[in-house]
Amino acid sequence: ALAALVCEVLAWEFGDDFLSAKGGERAVTRRGALLRPPKSWWDGYVPQFLGGVFGSIARYPDKTTGHELRQLCIQMGSIHRSTFPVETQRQMASVLVEGCLHLLKLSQQQEGEEEYTLVALDAASLLHRAISNYGWDLARTEYISISQSSFASTLLPAAAGCAADILRRSFSKLLEANWDTDAVHDVAPRMEECADVLLDCLVLLAEEGGAGAVGALARAADGLYETYVLCHLQAAAAEERRVAAGGEDVDEVGDAIAETQREERAVAAAGVGRLDVARAAQILGAACADIFRRLAVLGCSAQQHTDVAIAAATLEEVSSILLFLARLVNYILLWQK
Repeated sequence: ALAALVCEVLAWEFGDDFLSAKGGERAVTRRGALLRPPKSWWDGYVPQFLGGVFGSIARYPDKTTGHELRQLCIQMGSIHRSTFPVETQRQMASVLVEGCLHLLKLSQQQEGEEEYTLVALDAASLLHRAISNYGWDLARTEYISISQSSFASTLLPAAAGCAADILRRSFSKLLEANWDTDAVHDVAPRMEECADVLLDCLVLLAEEGGAGAVGALARAADGLYETYVLCHLQAAAAEERRVAAGGEDVDEVGDAIAETQREERAVAAAGVGRLDVARAAQILGAACADIFRRLAVLGCSAQQHTDVAIAAATLEEVSSILLFLARLVNYILLWQK
C-alpha cells in the first residue's frame, strides 16, 4: 500500500501555478517527461531509501507487491537529477546502476514466462529512465562509485543479453503458436516491447556518449544485432507463410500497422548496428546471400509447381532485409554528419 501511495504522489501533475510558486519544473525529453519536484525535496528524499526499496523487492515474491515496488523504483529514478545537490546526484546514479543490474538478475530467476517478462520489462524501463536522466555519466567512474558492479562492463552486457534472450523466447512462443499472435497476446507483445526498450537504451547511450561510447557499447551489444535481425526476418517470413497458406483476406488496417512496426524495428536495429558497422554489414550480407540463393532456386523451379506460401515468405524476407540495410545506411550517413 505504501509503495502504491508513493507512486501516486510521484505521478501527480503539479500544475503551472505550483511549479512557478514552489520552484519545481517538468523536464521534457524526447523520451517523455522526467519529474522535477521542488527543491524542498532535497532534505526528504535520499538515495538510501531507493536502495532500501531495491533490497526489499526480492523479499516480496507475490506478483502485485513486487510489481508495485519496481514501479516505485522507476518513478523515483525519474525524478530529475537537478533536484539534488551534485553529491546526491552521484549517489543516485550509483544506486540506479546497481538497481538495474539487480532487476535484470532477478528476472532470470523467475520461473514463468509471464513473470520473467514483467520483471525484465520493469528493469528495461528503469534503465531507460536512468539513461534519460543521467546519460553517459552513469558510465563515468569519476562520477559514480560502484564497488560490486560496473555500468559498461557488467550492466550493459546484462541488458543486451536480456534483450537477445527475450527475443529468442518471443520467437519460440510464436513458433509454438504457429505464428497466431492472438494465441500469445498476453506475453509476446510485452517481450517485444522489452527488447525494443533495451535496444533504445543502447541507441540513447550512443547519442549521449558520442564517439567515446561506441566502443564500449559495441562490446556490450556483441551478438544482439544479429539476433534481432535474424529473429525478425524469420518472424516476418513465418507470418507471411501462415497468411498465404491460410488464404486470409487482406486486412488493410492490419497491413498498415505491420508496415509501421517493420519500419520502427529497422530503425531500432540500425541504431545498434552502426555501433559496429563492419559486423552489421557482414551479418546483413550473409542474410542477403542466403535469401537470394533461395529466391534463385524458386526462380529456377518457376515452371514447375511452386509452393505459393514459400514464395510469399521468401519475398517478404527480401523486403525486410532491404529495409534493414537501407535504415542502417541512413543511420550511418546521419551519424557521420
